Amino acid sequence: MMEIGNDRLIKKSVDTKEILTTYISQELLNGRLAIEVEDDLLGDDLVDSMGIMWLIAFIEEKFEIKVPLEDVTINNFRTVQTIDAYLNKMQVK
Repeated sequence: MMEIGNDRLIKKSVDTKEILTTYISQELLNGRLAIEVEDDLLGDDLVDSMGIMWLIAFIEEKFEIKVPLEDVTINNFRTVQTIDAYLNKMQVK
């Protein structure tokens, strides 16, 4: 049986992924391409370094967190899935 707290975390994670995929698709890719949560944003050249900076600014504003420079790594920002995991970890701190 799933606890209510876990249910909220799962719901929040789904919402976060939707917010991120919508922002990346509509703003960074100008609506030219709909992305999936497992798409390799960096390896497939979907988002360049300037796009990552725009994405980080969006994340900081939307989720009210500060992304330290040392956290801006390929491991944290490769896919929407890894960004979501990073945000969950940051919001638990």
